[in-house]
Amino acid sequence: MSKNIVKNAWIITRESYQDKARVVSVLKYHKSENQIFEYITQLYVDSLHPSDIISFLKNKRLEGLPYKPKLRITKGRYVITIGHEPYFYARKVKNLRVNNEEFVWDE
Repeated sequence: MSKNIVKNAWIITRESYQDKARVVSVLKYHKSENQIFEYITQLYVDSLHPSDIISFLKNKRLEGLPYKPKLRITKGRYVITIGHEPYFYARKVKNLRVNNEEFVWDE
């Protein structure tokens, strides 16, 4: 296997029905689902309107969020999503590499 391939990793993309998915973060495979859950929630909070961020910080709980993160098992793998148009999507991938200045991977 090439030195330019990571065998396993977490990929987090920002997904939209209208736009091409965009990679927003890549994390080590050994991160737990709980760590990814917290991280993707923070990414989502950072993308909110400032008044919504303040509301979330005051509540210090997920109740202040318009959308809650969801942990699911899809095709035998954990995936975590949060948001709605656009939304963030985290999943474990294999054979992460760069092709033409973009990340590509196997699901």
